[in-house]
Amino acid sequence: TVNSANKYLTVTSIVSDGSIVTDIQAGILGTGALTGTVFAGRTRIRGMTGTSKASAGNVVFKNTSITGTSLLTIPLTGAVGNIDPLIPENGVLFDAGAYINLTAADITGLTVFYDG
Repeated sequence: TVNSANKYLTVTSIVSDGSIVTDIQAGILGTGALTGTVFAGRTRIRGMTGTSKASAGNVVFKNTSITGTSLLTIPLTGAVGNIDPLIPENGVLFDAGAYINLTAADITGLTVFYDG
């Protein structure tokens, strides 16, 4: 097991330095704030799927930058469950890029579907 306190915008590969007899897994460790770029240009968030932990919080998508205007907020109830919000057919338009802000303690994983 290898853990890192570093934050990565992009991971291009994970490579073992020895023989592996089980699956390699990568994920989020910790409880801090997670921010990042979903897509840096004009895009639409079409949907998402994931799993929440037993911690109430929000998944927030902002326009322009991580400190920009919030255009989409998905509340998490504080119970372990699926994150699968209904987003209108045309999605939510982010004309200057879609950026995400959430807390690692609130989710197990999240996949965002967007145009790009």
